[in-house]
Amino acid sequence: GYCVLADIPVAIHHLRKAHPEVRKILILDCDQHCGDGNTFTFEDDETVFTFSIHQSQYFRPRVKKNNLDIVTGRNPGTRRYLSLLDSGLKKVFSDFSPDIVFYIEGADPYVIDLGGGMGISKEGLLMRDRLVYGSLTNRHLPFVVTLGGGYGPETWEIHYQFIAEILT
Repeated sequence: GYCVLADIPVAIHHLRKAHPEVRKILILDCDQHCGDGNTFTFEDDETVFTFSIHQSQYFRPRVKKNNLDIVTGRNPGTRRYLSLLDSGLKKVFSDFSPDIVFYIEGADPYVIDLGGGMGISKEGLLMRDRLVYGSLTNRHLPFVVTLGGGYGPETWEIHYQFIAEILT
């Protein structure tokens, strides 16, 4: 995979030790690569729902009840990507009621990202982040954000716009 350390599974392990009342966890993975490492880690744990929206060439399907993989295909563009994400979020929240969400806010879907890109503009990524943020805050869900993915000189700008325009 792409990650040297399984940061989200490690964080979930420590969260559960410190706060055993946190039972149900959603991993919402919006970078361009399949979140199969998280799905694999929690494949026998039905209290963790893994949701990944990603390009098809990075998709390695895993069978898990509490899992949703949305394959966008190469360069779906902003409108299609946001439509697929919105539908996925609605499905996840109709099937699962998490106590906390881990949001992987990837910059690599950006149209000129060196890691492949998915044809999404900076404005489209900001719209994505607003969609996710609204879905979580409307449900009064606590969340953790990791600034994952991004292989280009503008990666920091994409992460910065999320912090500056969404979290402040």
